[in-house]
Amino acid sequence: MKKPVSRGAAAAICIVLAVLVLAGVSAGLLLRDDNRGKYSPQPSAKLLEQVAESALTGKEASVSEETLNGFAAMWMEKRAPSQAKKSLKLEQAVFDLRDDGTVAAYTPVTWHGIHLGVTSLSSVTFDKERKKLLIDVKETRVGRMKVPVKSFLKRALKGRLPSGAALDGARVSVDASLFEFEPENVGAVLRVTDIRAEGGAVKILAEGGLSQAGEKLRDELAQWLGRYGEKLSGEISSYFGAGK
Repeated sequence: MKKPVSRGAAAAICIVLAVLVLAGVSAGLLLRDDNRGKYSPQPSAKLLEQVAESALTGKEASVSEETLNGFAAMWMEKRAPSQAKKSLKLEQAVFDLRDDGTVAAYTPVTWHGIHLGVTSLSSVTFDKERKKLLIDVKETRVGRMKVPVKSFLKRALKGRLPSGAALDGARVSVDASLFEFEPENVGAVLRVTDIRAEGGAVKILAEGGLSQAGEKLRDELAQWLGRYGEKLSGEISSYFGAGK
């Protein structure tokens, strides 16, 4: 005759079953990517042209969501060869510039062969005194599951930030020196002096002592953009850890 299961054993079994069910639900939420295959922006160097134009005219550039995502797509193309053998690979970077100034990002990754749809919500401002771009991450999700921002960023960005960038809790700061470029044959350094997300666009102000250079320099800058736009995108990739 079989012995009846004790109340304690029955309770333990119920707890184990409950944990297994919850683990299954959690795994399902983590692995569910509702955005997969939804976005396919075309690679474009238009953002670089707008930054150069801002340096030339002294006027602020208003970068659209389409332009930002085109640049991100071009950046991803440059990263692809260096990511081939990595255990954690960034698959795509797509941004939604919202009217309230926040930036929603879709940055899916492959982790040891498993696809994970990572999304986040951040504010982007520029500290002119410290000359740093500040990204304050407000929310992070893996699949449909919300995850703690600070612990997620600590794990995700460990060893992957370039020199000049730092993580402090839920804030990533990027030194303005990472946004300095020196086009060949132009004779000036282009510096981004202000970046912020505002009204569904990214506002960028650049300088380089070009405003009084005249038509000759304007033509040289235009020729440089045609020749070196892709080269510059590769340099930017290295700044942001293409080899990480």
